[in-house]
Amino acid sequence: MEQLHFQFDKKTVQNIHTKSEYFKYFTIRKYFQDFIRKYKLGVEKCSRLSNKSANIINQFLNSQFSALDSKKSRWTLASAIGIYAIFFMNLYVPFNVQKWPQNIDMPQFLYLSAFGIVAWVYLILTQIVLKEHLNFQRFTNKHFIVWTTLELLLISFLMALLFGERQSDLLHEYWLAIKQSLLVGLIPYSGVILYFKFSEKNRRSISTNHLVKITDSNGDLKLVVDNSQLLFLNSADNYVEVYYLKDGLIKKELVRTTLKILEHQLSNQPIRRCQRSYMVNINRVAVIQKNSQGYNIELNGYDKPIPVSKNYKQYFVDLLNDLQSE
Repeated sequence: MEQLHFQFDKKTVQNIHTKSEYFKYFTIRKYFQDFIRKYKLGVEKCSRLSNKSANIINQFLNSQFSALDSKKSRWTLASAIGIYAIFFMNLYVPFNVQKWPQNIDMPQFLYLSAFGIVAWVYLILTQIVLKEHLNFQRFTNKHFIVWTTLELLLISFLMALLFGERQSDLLHEYWLAIKQSLLVGLIPYSGVILYFKFSEKNRRSISTNHLVKITDSNGDLKLVVDNSQLLFLNSADNYVEVYYLKDGLIKKELVRTTLKILEHQLSNQPIRRCQRSYMVNINRVAVIQKNSQGYNIELNGYDKPIPVSKNYKQYFVDLLNDLQSE
């Protein structure tokens, strides 16, 4: 940032003859110096707030969105919206249905129910078939926002083609279809998302104690972290590196102890040994992949694979089967 300067030259000072003018000169000079100082402080404060806001937004957009990871949740979403749309359209008969084309040779109940049936089929295609085909390795909040927006725009276009007035302007019908689809789908879509979002906090959890307490070899408490934020532990000679999330950022704490001691201390937590040098939070397991050396684990919030040794393979194979069966 270009710095601002306010300066009087010597000639100006020499031209000041009276004490009052001399006083005015230094008063003005002090005023401008204070103004520049406050201006710089304000700019720095705004810059810090802007950077902090940008970091918060970026962390949110890149955070894992796992509410609809399982097939069960996606089937529930499609079915809930389809059933809700059928009941809503037939119960309230909204959107000036009486003014729609009257030459349709079918009962009004079936015609209105077609909205829900079309929405159900469409969401099965997008949420079940298409998502399975694309096979996202990590579905973030950013992906969810883009995906949901495209779903709304595409289904609205489909509704405008199927149910819009043929003699009306297509863009006008498309805009009406967007508003109608949003009004009908907002409540069931939000309800299903919130239900599975809160449910996932307890998924695969094996402990009601949410605080993980890490002590050193002398028994002194070194770290307390929520088990949902703990990633993994890594042995490093006579120390253990504890990796965890804080405000969306990966942090590392070095504790003088051994994995054997911590394995005993944390037996009531969802932390399991996967290799001689590693213990992982099983609630953070996103992917378990088989390779030529055995298996690797990928964790939500950490982008590097963690090895699984033969001695602990069966436990994580069973966990993989549980994940695939959801």
